[in-house]
Amino acid sequence: MRSVLLFLFSLIIVAVHAQDTLPITTLHFQQTFVNQYHPAFHSPITEGNKSLNHHAEQCLSSTTTLYFGTKTWHNGEFYFNPEVAAGSGISGATGVAGFPNGETFRVGSPAPSAYIARLFFRQIIPLSKEQTLRAEDQNILARMVPAERIIITLGKFSLSDIFDQNVTSHDPKSSLLNWSMMDAGAWDYPSNTRGYTYALSVKVVKKKYILRFCSALNSLWSNGIITNNFLPSPNDYLKAHGENLELILPLRKDFTHTIKFMVFANHGRMASYTDANAVLSKDTSLAIRNVVGTPSELYDGSSHLVSPALDNLRGKSGSYYGKYGFVINWEKTEGKDMLFARLSWNDGKRETWMYTEIDHSICVGSFISMNRIHRYDDKIRIALALNGISKDHAAYLQNGGYGFIIGDGLGNYPKGISNEFIIEAQYNLHYKMMTLSPDYQLIVNPAYNSCRGPVSVYSLRAHFEF
Repeated sequence: MRSVLLFLFSLIIVAVHAQDTLPITTLHFQQTFVNQYHPAFHSPITEGNKSLNHHAEQCLSSTTTLYFGTKTWHNGEFYFNPEVAAGSGISGATGVAGFPNGETFRVGSPAPSAYIARLFFRQIIPLSKEQTLRAEDQNILARMVPAERIIITLGKFSLSDIFDQNVTSHDPKSSLLNWSMMDAGAWDYPSNTRGYTYALSVKVVKKKYILRFCSALNSLWSNGIITNNFLPSPNDYLKAHGENLELILPLRKDFTHTIKFMVFANHGRMASYTDANAVLSKDTSLAIRNVVGTPSELYDGSSHLVSPALDNLRGKSGSYYGKYGFVINWEKTEGKDMLFARLSWNDGKRETWMYTEIDHSICVGSFISMNRIHRYDDKIRIALALNGISKDHAAYLQNGGYGFIIGDGLGNYPKGISNEFIIEAQYNLHYKMMTLSPDYQLIVNPAYNSCRGPVSVYSLRAHFEF
């Protein structure tokens, strides 16, 4: 891996020195700590392998990221983001489909771990002579760019960096924390367990619309790794991949009022809930239900974190199948206040692969500027989410099956399956390079089990950025 990075940097240096002018560079840094606590809550059942612990819990997580970017050749850019993550989520980041901390991962170990989050190239192809100023940000160089252009992005990054962008609620480092609010809940996008993958994205920016397309590698198993090697092979892509197509239409010319339409399709070895239910109905043993492996073994290929009834069926009914769905995202800016609504759906016939176990979701929310009290950089954020799953998915849980994030076990759904309802309210107190955010979440029917909860989750996030 080190030799590959040195080779890439060598290419960049050669390209930079071949130019007549000095390169444009950008360097940003962020560090985010999230401390979460939930008190004990009502739970009359015997908890399963993926149940949210009904006793009081407290967990601390952190992420530290360096954002480096530089201009390479003409209209070319290179970005590199090393990252360190530590800590864990409550109950090991399981037990709630709309999990309350978007800054934690399902990796099992709280020890600090360093990795390459993003490593990609971006190429701009002009479609007009008119120029516009692009402001600097994380992984964005400040420079003049064509008003109409094609943007090609190739390398390792997160699909959520490009798709389903939502200014009001998208980044858990600075906005709402809940998984079903930071991204479209039913969008099971290709990624590894930390949310990153190798992908090729093409974006067309016109004055009357923005169109994006992306093809990306999917994981080898649910919540698993993308490839066994540092760089993927063509065979890795053929085994598991996903495509996304998104159209953004402005309802105002300046794109402060937009509606986004996205469709997606994932392909891989994901098993059918119907087939798994047939196995579970014939075999009532715990052996066919107990989870395969532990989160700490995610990278050895043996820990798939689901029931054998599902895991044993992967890749059995064909070599090219998966799931499909759509996302509709509406957003409106009024002065410094914003409103948004998201609707997402997937067919729910096959197992959740990477994001979280939601097959359909609706989320509405807003953020309100505190200009009225002369706190110009402060915001109040609030949102509601209603998450649900397909009939086949619900039957799988009631039959005692476990997905990679939820499952209360056989006989532990006396009131059946109900939609998961979540309210989140947050205050962003900004001072210089720090934003302090007290946060409250109310989770009703955690993991779709109507006999448990409700659960209150209290959070305090400290975010540093420069």
